[in-house]
Amino acid sequence: MSIKKCLWDQSHEFEDEGDAYRKLCPTCYHNIFIDIFKNITKWDDFIDKIEEAKSAFKFVSALDKFYKNNIMKLASTKNDEEEAERHCLICDGKYKVTPADHYRYLCGSCAHKYYFPLKLSRSSKEIKDLILDLKKVFNTTEQLMEKLIEIAKES
Repeated sequence: MSIKKCLWDQSHEFEDEGDAYRKLCPTCYHNIFIDIFKNITKWDDFIDKIEEAKSAFKFVSALDKFYKNNIMKLASTKNDEEEAERHCLICDGKYKVTPADHYRYLCGSCAHKYYFPLKLSRSSKEIKDLILDLKKVFNTTEQLMEKLIEIAKES
């Protein structure tokens, strides 16, 4: 048996086990050719253009690393500063919403008491318009709440 240098990575050597076709060490053969290039090119073409394959592999690996790192950074930067404070349309209480919940216009308590019962028969836009219209008519929050309960029961 003779010692050969791996054609993919000249920095390491391997024992030639008599396989004349073997130009790569077993690790590079499996990790590089079999796992990555086998579905793209034939073995002979791969060996003939190995310098081009190394160059392409280097750039693709760099891009892959760059995007993975940036995706991880973006995923880890999500924090509570993204929350915004809002006032409930019914009770005027303050509550926080995230960008994903920007559509919310009621606090959790009012949503459970008034929104969900009304949701059985109306769309979200209709409920919001109803609340805004009733706020113009009624002077107090209690009157508004009573009217919403009455409308929900009628539905």
